[in-house]
Amino acid sequence: MATDPTEIVRNWYEKGVNQHDMKIILGSLREDVEWWCFGPPGYLTNGYYKGHVQVEQFFANLNATLAVKSFEPYEYHAAGQVVTVVGLEQGTIRQWGTPESNQPFYNYWVHMFYFEGEKVRKFRANYTVIEPGSVPSPVGPLKTS
Repeated sequence: MATDPTEIVRNWYEKGVNQHDMKIILGSLREDVEWWCFGPPGYLTNGYYKGHVQVEQFFANLNATLAVKSFEPYEYHAAGQVVTVVGLEQGTIRQWGTPESNQPFYNYWVHMFYFEGEKVRKFRANYTVIEPGSVPSPVGPLKTS
């Protein structure tokens, strides 16, 4: 098992988030993890979540809101026990004021993981869900399919 915070986060994305494996996702988090998400007003996942049960609710809210086609971390920056990751997520909005909008989106995000030992004690997510082509990509050309 990885002990370097950056490697723990890479594993969390690759084997947990991208594979939808809640055991791996929760296994990297302390039981009393503090989970904050900041995004566009009205976004279902915005807010504060505490502990594994509420983090599971976050992922349920996320899956109810978005159909994700790709989720790609692009940059990893470590500073002691804090790892910051920048990435891009693409897909279709399932719910944005209407039951089924099917509107394409790009989500440029920044995640911050605050470690205590080998577990995440705090997680922060900042993201902007935008329409394709509305701003240039900070991480290179956007994939269109």
